[in-house]
Amino acid sequence: MQIILATNAGFCFGVKRAVQSVYEHLNSSKTIYTLGPIIHNPQVVSDLEQKGVIVEECLDNIEDGTVIIRSHGIGKLAYDELRNKEVEIIDATCPFVKRIHQIVEEHYTEGYDIIIIGEREHPEVKGINGWCNGAAYILNSCDDVDKLSHIDKACVVAQTTITHEKLNNILSRLKPIVSDLKVFDTICHTTSKRQNETKELAKKVDIMLVIGGHNSSNTKKLYSICKNYCKKTFAIETAKEINNKLIRSGDIIGITAGASTPDWIIKEVIDKMDQINNQNSQENTVSMEDFEKTMVSLRNGQIVKGVVLSVNTQEAIVNIGYKADGIISADEVFLEQNQTLEDIIKVGQEIEVEVIKINDGEGNVLLSCKSIQQQKVWNDIQRGYEAGVEFRGKCTQSVKGGVIASINGIRTFVPASQLSTKYVEDLNTFVGKELRLKIIELDKRRNRLVASQRIILEAEEEAKRQSVWDSLKEGEKITGTVKSITDFGVFVDIGGIDGLIHISDLSWGHVKHPSEVLSENQQVEVIVLSFDKAKGRISLGYKQTLPQPWGNADNKYPVGSIVEGKVVRITSFGAFVELEPGVDGLVHISQISNKRINKVEDALKVGDVIDAKVLDVKPEDHKLSLSIKEAKGDNNIQPSKHDDNSSSKYKKEEMKVSLGEFFPEH
Repeated sequence: MQIILATNAGFCFGVKRAVQSVYEHLNSSKTIYTLGPIIHNPQVVSDLEQKGVIVEECLDNIEDGTVIIRSHGIGKLAYDELRNKEVEIIDATCPFVKRIHQIVEEHYTEGYDIIIIGEREHPEVKGINGWCNGAAYILNSCDDVDKLSHIDKACVVAQTTITHEKLNNILSRLKPIVSDLKVFDTICHTTSKRQNETKELAKKVDIMLVIGGHNSSNTKKLYSICKNYCKKTFAIETAKEINNKLIRSGDIIGITAGASTPDWIIKEVIDKMDQINNQNSQENTVSMEDFEKTMVSLRNGQIVKGVVLSVNTQEAIVNIGYKADGIISADEVFLEQNQTLEDIIKVGQEIEVEVIKINDGEGNVLLSCKSIQQQKVWNDIQRGYEAGVEFRGKCTQSVKGGVIASINGIRTFVPASQLSTKYVEDLNTFVGKELRLKIIELDKRRNRLVASQRIILEAEEEAKRQSVWDSLKEGEKITGTVKSITDFGVFVDIGGIDGLIHISDLSWGHVKHPSEVLSENQQVEVIVLSFDKAKGRISLGYKQTLPQPWGNADNKYPVGSIVEGKVVRITSFGAFVELEPGVDGLVHISQISNKRINKVEDALKVGDVIDAKVLDVKPEDHKLSLSIKEAKGDNNIQPSKHDDNSSSKYKKEEMKVSLGEFFPEH
């Protein structure tokens, strides 16, 4: 057997620097936190946890101590929040990642759209996105590019651990849809070198071992590259996962490791390969005794793998490599409501089980899936919690302060404040319904799980609001719903954000109160007059959707015609008469009567309905001149039509005027 170790296997510069920074502070009297696992290697993280290091995802849970920022980096807001706390900050962000942060912040400030090529849920990508206010387009495939529309100018950066092949493929699809495309190749040169070296090594070996955390992005990429050139490629976290039976004495074994794999794990794998080589070199005749030795030895509580031979609603029979087959009864499997054993276990399926009794009295081995299922579910939830994924959980009951939901059989508490974006009076309305949940608190030792639906709903509402802001255009006609009415105008919901129709933009005519025109919950068409995203203000117009009343005023009110109108405003020089909403005419004080009057109020008051003659019309200037005295052709003031005693009052006024002419000294 020949073993070839890749030159660049193991810790890269950035990861090594981050891990060392944690170990260097272990003797500190302060509590040490890392923002997320310091690297994607469970063995290293576990070792640090045993030494007192706390892995924390939420800054709210950190008040003092030493906080170490891992090589993936964090967003700007998180930095600012840390600086406001009484903590010591050790920034172990990889210098290559730091450079990406600077590029993104600079170009976002200059008005560029930011495009990140990488995995949306990867902590490095999340950190980069935090330097452009979370507004980046994140692309992980050519299919993601196809969802984009035209972009004026964009700055492109890449996750440091992706392949150049992916970068180039996506760039080729991006170029036709971006007018001004500024590209920065931010793939780490060590990563690129490691990938190329691994590719060449995989071409000339019989078996390829890729060592690294199963949740490590760069390790997964190394595995994918090797698999293209060496069919017998295996991804392992530790030497314990090596299958001796797959290795022959004459094989050439290639070994590489991800950037988050420590040297001691690589050494253990090499030692294990040497042991296998020594064992394979001793060629012995296979006897019955040897065959018996290959049979699995069992003990209660042991976890083993087997293949399902048969299954029905009551039990499943599993070959576990023992002299007797194992039996899983339906009681030993977590089943959802109306679910049967046949729904989740299939013939030929490889399954992991726990031995609960070696001999049930009839020579059968009794097996259980419950503890393994629960462990798997907890592991899935843990990963989902760390990645911020959404879970579905059925609400089973209402309790004090919230409700209980089941996430894959795990009891989960959802506080009342986390159920909705609005106040919920009766929590029982949620019972029996499916909830969309994000984990906000997890304590596996206490079997405690707390989740929130509100976080998801708020994020969607915010995305919807941002979409509305991005789509707004001045002069565009849109539909909304009247949300509230005030003395100065009407607020309209136009898709998650409110715009204001000022009272002056409600009608072409005079409006005393906005409720005269619109009512709450009414659906209306409005025009976007202006908006300011920074201040969160949108000005809308309602009257602008209606015909402009002055448009054909010269045809509706020709010079010389007699028209009827209502006095709406009185000034020192005359009275304004409304002929229709939005069209007012002026009766000059000299056109009220042939008789001299001192004040307009002596002859007219607001609300009077009068007849008047059109003297002049200028639609382009919104001006219309009227005459009351010429409408009747006499010397008298026209009586108000809405005053029952106007006739008698008018005659008294006439007498006063006449007497005044004859006796001016009075």
